Amino acid sequence: MNLYDPFKNEVKIKGTFIVRSNRFVVKCDIDGEIFDCHLPNPGRLWELLFPGVTLFLVENRGGKTAYTAIAVDTLEGPVLLHTHKANDLVEELLKNREIPSFREKKPIKREISVGKSRFDFLLKGNSRPTLLEVKSCTLFGKRGSMFPDAPSERAVRHVKELEHLSSEGYDAAVIFVVQSRKPEWFLPDFHTDPKFADAIYHARDRIEVVALSVPWRSDLTLSESPVELPIPWEKMRYENEDRGTSLIVYDLTGADELPPGHYVLVVETDENLSSATTKAVRKRRRIVDLEDRLNSQRRSVKTIPIRSSKKLGRRIYEQLYPLSSMDEGIAKLSYDGRWLLRFEESPFLLKDFVDVVVANRIDRLS
Repeated sequence: MNLYDPFKNEVKIKGTFIVRSNRFVVKCDIDGEIFDCHLPNPGRLWELLFPGVTLFLVENRGGKTAYTAIAVDTLEGPVLLHTHKANDLVEELLKNREIPSFREKKPIKREISVGKSRFDFLLKGNSRPTLLEVKSCTLFGKRGSMFPDAPSERAVRHVKELEHLSSEGYDAAVIFVVQSRKPEWFLPDFHTDPKFADAIYHARDRIEVVALSVPWRSDLTLSESPVELPIPWEKMRYENEDRGTSLIVYDLTGADELPPGHYVLVVETDENLSSATTKAVRKRRRIVDLEDRLNSQRRSVKTIPIRSSKKLGRRIYEQLYPLSSMDEGIAKLSYDGRWLLRFEESPFLLKDFVDVVVANRIDRLS
């Protein structure tokens, strides 16, 4: 394909990521000065944003922040973070017939409202018009990619609307723009958003689902055509049951009964994983068990479900143990099907911790 530069009229600079202030603002060090930078991506991005990583930035012309973070540099090349640019890329690819599954279709309108939803594109082909929704995927393992990295009611609604409209005179499609050349396959993230995974799985015969691996160059330009990735539905169908392991991450930095820090409770169950996870974060007046004790002192809590047909709890505990700040008293609080770990700082800032999560969520499926 011809060279494509989504930021052709803007000067790209690099900065060092420090911290994420909120969903849409990050702090970066640029030549020794600290700046607030706009982050046009509401995803969790746990697997990409670690203190010290390099971000690509462009200068803002007005607004509350001086720069916008557009991509993150990785060992495998840049990963585009700017979600809005995914639509620009897809439009360019469609116009130049660079997507094999859509070579007979051309974009005729962007931001089309039909029914109760607004979709990214209306395409014209040889038969019926096609409604197309575009999703930007930034969650990767060693070989696989998944979407979304946070629950998305909007994404579920879009899939259900597209499925309905496919019987009302439209063809329907979803393109997942996988922002890396590394992945070899794609799946809906049934760990993070089982409702979305179920919706798109059951609609797959009425909605065309395509995943594109995008090989961004080191200067954040594109000169090669994206590759369509296989979608191994059978893996998700077998694994997407309400069973497996959850990591419950408690912030106890202000605790007085237990040593202050961040605690990770590894919970394993053969059934009703959702209920077990809900129970582990529920606050009750009476302290009956370990979860109550942790919840009574927590500042905040996050959950990481790992849906699996295999028992992974003990293995995950053993993988995380060397990363933790354990003592004998904390270790004794573990019992069958529950293992407790303590960390001095948030484990989400530790790449090795996140790598364990990715290995058990994504790499295990390869």
